Amino acid sequence: GNARVITPVLPFELSGPVYIVQETVDPLPRLFVLLRGGGFEVPLRARNFFQGIRTVNFFETLPDVPQSYFELNIDGGPDGILNNFFDLCKASPRAYDATFSGHNGKSVSSKPFLQVTGCDDPLRTGAFISPHSITVTKSGRAR
Repeated sequence: GNARVITPVLPFELSGPVYIVQETVDPLPRLFVLLRGGGFEVPLRARNFFQGIRTVNFFETLPDVPQSYFELNIDGGPDGILNNFFDLCKASPRAYDATFSGHNGKSVSSKPFLQVTGCDDPLRTGAFISPHSITVTKSGRAR
């Protein structure tokens, strides 16, 4: 996955990869984000825990700078770090909780919808993979 942060303090955005890290002191893996831009490098570590049936990612020790945009993309699927128990392309849109708490004590909460990519991809919907070969015609049909 990857992450992007835009702050009015810098004339450029910070972006970088998202990793899942297993530490020996904690049974739950952590998200680790390495943001870079303009010669800056900002590592972010999330503390993960369960709250009922939910998994919570809590980023601690964030820099004390305002953020006007935050985007976190996490790869899913068989080779990703998250898996779903249902087809996200066929499911109704799902909202997730997001809360940002500032160093000044102010807090902003929202319920953004999960954005799923690849559902309209003709190769995904019009093709299948056999043990031997895959052929996709110009009309998007697979043989």
